[in-house]
Amino acid sequence: MTLPQAKVIGWPIGHSRSPLIHQHWLGEYGIDGVYSAQDVAPDALASFVRTVGVGGLRGCNVTIPHKVSVMALADHVTPVARAIGAANT
Repeated sequence: MTLPQAKVIGWPIGHSRSPLIHQHWLGEYGIDGVYSAQDVAPDALASFVRTVGVGGLRGCNVTIPHKVSVMALADHVTPVARAIGAANT
């Protein structure tokens, strides 16, 4: 059985503390799951977004440089994200 997964994506992403923080809270609350970081180059963003929901990947946080461009690939953009001009998840 594959554990549910979530990720933070960006380019580069190695500096992110998100996996450390989110994995801590998954453990603290006894939630089975994995939160990790993944480098996604700008030219691979559309391809990556199509994989969300496949193989246990439930969703992801988005950081630079994808916060603006990911909105064009989303099935739904909230009014707040549209007003801000950027998305985080």
